[in-house]
Order: sequence, then C-alpha cells, then structure tokens
Amino acid sequence: MPLRNQHLAQADSNQRFLDSTFDLQRTNYPDWVVTAAFYVAVHLVDAFFAGISQHPYDHKIRGKAVDRELPGIAPSYKMLYLQSRAARYDCTQITNIAAQLAVRTVLPQVRRGVEALLV
Repeated sequence: MPLRNQHLAQADSNQRFLDSTFDLQRTNYPDWVVTAAFYVAVHLVDAFFAGISQHPYDHKIRGKAVDRELPGIAPSYKMLYLQSRAARYDCTQITNIAAQLAVRTVLPQVRRGVEALLV
C-alpha cells in the first residue's frame, strides 16, 4: 500500500502533467483535463486515507469513504469523479468552460480541504 507521501508525490506529478499539457483556454481535450484533475484528487484523498491507515481499493469504496470521512470536500470530489466518468465511459462532451471550472475551482477545493487535514 502506498504511503501518504507517495500519494502526495503522485498527486503533484499528475498536477504537473495537467499544468504542462493543457492550455485551458483552447484545449482540444477537455475530457482529458477533467480526467487528469480527477486523478489529482484521487491521490490527494488517498494521501489522507493512508495517514489513517485506510486504503480504498476502488472508486466506489473511495467515494463512500470520502462521504463519511471528508464531507467538506465530498461534493467537489464527486463532481470531478462524475465528470471524469462521463467523459471516459459515456463519451460525454466536456466543454472547455467545464474543464476550466474543474481545474481552477473544484480541484483547488479538494486540495485545500485535504491539505488542511494533513497538517
């Protein structure tokens, strides 16, 4: 099972990928933007869970754990999950505006909420 610092390192790596790969104003890949943003969030919440010796092994279990243990970020986390899932499996067209909202507003809410608990 990865340790807290390993999840934080992966979240940072995913964030660097997101920041370096996509021009949010003109991306042709808003589906990948929301997917990358979601996976930043996954590793942030997994860092929290690793710190309390929990290791959710799939999205369903992780989502329930977020609802239970991290209710302050649950709506934002769930929004990223649903957008990413819709883009990946339902072929839903994600707009650039939705991708910008995910990266500039929703993901930072998750990050702030988790980081406040990691102190």
